[in-house]
Amino acid sequence: MTNTKDILIDCREFSKPESVSLGDGRTVDAIGVGKVNVTMYFKVSEPKRCMMHQVLYVPKLACNLFSVRAAASKGNWVKFGRSSVGSGTQRDLCLEWVPS
Repeated sequence: MTNTKDILIDCREFSKPESVSLGDGRTVDAIGVGKVNVTMYFKVSEPKRCMMHQVLYVPKLACNLFSVRAAASKGNWVKFGRSSVGSGTQRDLCLEWVPS
């Protein structure tokens, strides 16, 4: 989810807002959906760019959020380590990014 419409590619606005539940129990309205280019940083190789699909546009968010639940519901996995986070799909062995 993002509050920044400018980063969305092929943004499509909804005919009516969709309610999104946040971790603190609040709900906010998503008013559109699109794709976002992401750069992943690796310890053992050069950075790689990928595309995140079905990213919700939620103007009232304070910052961008990544939903582990949404990723897992689409057949992806997310793994948390001491100083890194990894994510991938069934066909990926491992995509890992580390804080810079």
